[in-house]
Amino acid sequence: MLFEDAPDPDDLVAPGSGWLRDGVSLVCMCCLLDEHPEIGRGLDIAREYGVADVDEDGEWVVGDLSRLERD
Repeated sequence: MLFEDAPDPDDLVAPGSGWLRDGVSLVCMCCLLDEHPEIGRGLDIAREYGVADVDEDGEWVVGDLSRLERD
């Protein structure tokens, strides 16, 4: 999840169709970074560690690595 108000990924696909719901669109990474450069640091951390979160001060930090463990 890149933004706190992002919907659950399962809610983005119309049931049974495999297609994105109306009003949902894909955005290329360059366009996303142009519009929201503040997520660049989070993407760098996620690339290196696998997960990134925003802390209580609004700074990107390494996220809870246990979320990467498989059951």
